Amino acid sequence: MSVLEAVARQGVVVLALVLGLWSPARAAEPWRAVARVATSEDRALLERVRGQSSDLPVVLEAEAGPSMDESPGGAWREAERLASRKDARAVLWFTREAAALRVSVAAPRTGHLFVRSARVEGAPETLTWSVGAEALALAVRSALRAVDAGEPLGDVVAPPPPPPVVAAPPPVPAAPEQGVEAPVDGAFVQVGVHAALDGYHSWG
Repeated sequence: MSVLEAVARQGVVVLALVLGLWSPARAAEPWRAVARVATSEDRALLERVRGQSSDLPVVLEAEAGPSMDESPGGAWREAERLASRKDARAVLWFTREAAALRVSVAAPRTGHLFVRSARVEGAPETLTWSVGAEALALAVRSALRAVDAGEPLGDVVAPPPPPPVVAAPPPVPAAPEQGVEAPVDGAFVQVGVHAALDGYHSWG
């Protein structure tokens, strides 16, 4: 074996060791994000988001259902319920407003809500539609990457927790009244008997 071959083999071994040590350290545990899908356009947008976020350790799961904005209690409450039910760190949904599309990414664990809008015209998968859809997908990727880093984007919108309920102290029982006990009739009889025996009379 020549010197060059030996050096090359050593280099391969060192590279394999480095990659073996580096990969587990860098591999992040996958986590879940749920996307509410209410229309066929929402499903097409979710596929764009998946394409832009393929390098992130996030599993994007579609959840078919009505629009989040129409949920009882509002979209944020629905996002909290969905995240709790699916054990998801992020919930995203799309809202069509005429020629514009709005994407919302909620991080219920920290109370953050990230919102972005883009002009998205035309039918899904057409050229004009794709331009706006890619812009939204990139915005969602940034939001998901921030959630993965533990620094969610957007504003804190979660209401503060309710104050603790303080139980009323139990009523203090009233102290028994200290009355003067009435003398026993026998005592008066006994005193009267002694007075009579001693010759004492109240009338003289």
